[in-house]
Amino acid sequence: KQDNTITNNEIKEYATKKNKKRKGIEVVLLLLFIFSCFTPWIGLFGWAMLVNINNATGVDGFSYTYGAFIGIIIPLLSLILGIIYTNKGIKCVKNIVIGIIMTSFILLMSSISLIGDSFGFQKDYSEINVYKNIIGIELPKEAKYTNIKWDQSYLKNHISSTAKFKDKNESEIFYNKVKNSNNWIKKDDISTILNNFIPDSMICYSKDKCYYSVYIDELGSYNTIPNKTGDYHVKALMYDPNINTLNIEDFEYSYKK
Repeated sequence: KQDNTITNNEIKEYATKKNKKRKGIEVVLLLLFIFSCFTPWIGLFGWAMLVNINNATGVDGFSYTYGAFIGIIIPLLSLILGIIYTNKGIKCVKNIVIGIIMTSFILLMSSISLIGDSFGFQKDYSEINVYKNIIGIELPKEAKYTNIKWDQSYLKNHISSTAKFKDKNESEIFYNKVKNSNNWIKKDDISTILNNFIPDSMICYSKDKCYYSVYIDELGSYNTIPNKTGDYHVKALMYDPNINTLNIEDFEYSYKK
């Protein structure tokens, strides 16, 4: 207005616009708070996606926890906007709190793959030679080898080893030798009692293509059931051809006849 006056209608219109904008911001902040609560599942989805793409199994799966970083966007945005609009008088401290908690959680989850080597999971492939005679088949020349001695496990003196072969041709040759070996059998040929010597962690991703071998030190034989009660040192092996991976579970088993 030329006379610098403002009408009541103009004041109401301005106030209405400001109120709508404020409500819109509050709705966005509320949605960010809600979705931030689901951040752990978003992170786990990103991790699982990379594990699936790379056909990772066992301890090797921890190499891909950085996939969880996909979930950091929402809580980080909640944190930033929470700080901005708290300073502007909007009550959104909850956005700051959930933002800090979930952003820290995602960073911690993602960092496992970055500091994984410090745990000593990944080993020199040559260390698999301690099982070379038990495997009984010439191994491919190159593989990613992980080995972990569990501090806590339902199995006694439990050690898990995984060798993911790098060369597909060599992997195929190894698989053919496994199929033709008397020491290796398919899942359907494993008896109910012998199956007790195969840990639940040995999951086959190739359905009926995996082969198993159970070696008991005290018996000096493969896929054989002890004839008396006692503690036995077991090496349970599984080869999955679809992911070119050899799993070895080394543990002590208390068998009751």
